[in-house]
Amino acid sequence: MSWTEHRDSYVNPEHILPDSRNSLKEAHSAAFVSYSIPLQSWYLSAGLRYEHIRNRYYVDNVYNETQSRNYDNIFPNLSLSKAFGDVQTSLSYSAYTSRPSYSSLSSNRQYNDRFTYQGGNPFLQPTTTHDVTLNMSYKWLYFVASYQYNKNAICSSIEPYEDDPQLCIWIPRNVKKKQDLWVMLNASPNIGCWHPSFSVSLIRQFMDEWTVNPDRKPYHPRLYAGIQNMFNLPHHFILNVDGMCKSDTYEGKAWRPGFGSVHVGLTKSFLKDEALTLQIRAFDLLKAFRNSGRYYADSITFDTWNYSDSRSLTVTVRYKFNTANNKYKGSGAGNKEKSRL
Repeated sequence: MSWTEHRDSYVNPEHILPDSRNSLKEAHSAAFVSYSIPLQSWYLSAGLRYEHIRNRYYVDNVYNETQSRNYDNIFPNLSLSKAFGDVQTSLSYSAYTSRPSYSSLSSNRQYNDRFTYQGGNPFLQPTTTHDVTLNMSYKWLYFVASYQYNKNAICSSIEPYEDDPQLCIWIPRNVKKKQDLWVMLNASPNIGCWHPSFSVSLIRQFMDEWTVNPDRKPYHPRLYAGIQNMFNLPHHFILNVDGMCKSDTYEGKAWRPGFGSVHVGLTKSFLKDEALTLQIRAFDLLKAFRNSGRYYADSITFDTWNYSDSRSLTVTVRYKFNTANNKYKGSGAGNKEKSRL
């Protein structure tokens, strides 16, 4: 069980946008049951999770019934696994919900610049996801294929603000459905002191609610390739050399360009049980990381250019106290709710 109260206020002294104050109170309760049974060489696991959400929305300290809701949902999960010699396989199905962040549910309107505003959407619905995943492994080879059907997926949308053609507003919207297909192959052999991990994956998005903007780029899947190299060197040194690249594609309704990056790190352990470690890491040596994008609406094309100072050098010193006496620190209940804040 968890209980959260989120307060949000926006005051605009210039009166370009209206002032607003709202709060949201949510109470969460859940119960689950699971059962597992071996069936000869197969292993079956099944479960059910019940969730009850009580949502109360207040505008200027006045209860708003229209924007307050109760949710009662049951989410099943099922998995089947079997070993075929050295090949381990499992097929699973699960259903779950992802709730919008509290800032996304705000009715506030924020001033970004003289052409752009930003706001939340208190009428957002949670996203319900149905996930089917196949896992296969053989020695140091690993394969995953996953299909997700997202009902009421949340995507950022840019729209004209009221009837002013010079102004636009960023606002989150539900789309009826969004489907994602993801396949990944990983190879992680051990070759002496070298421990590489090679990954290649492909992500394909299916979404019906595209804009009619004639300037919209055609869709194609995103290809990702990455390598992580760890070298165990003498005198308790560990060298890491990692790199990745990915192609351009759409994320929701936003077009994202491709980019690549390279990172290098060196770690040295000291003292008994390697309690003290010193790590030096250099991030994005090629200074190629990008977070730019292009967003399309029916009558708007919005470009963002983000060339952040991603190249950096960090030095980390860690000391482990009582490494042999690990105590239970909880299972992280409530972390999902805290992330919405």
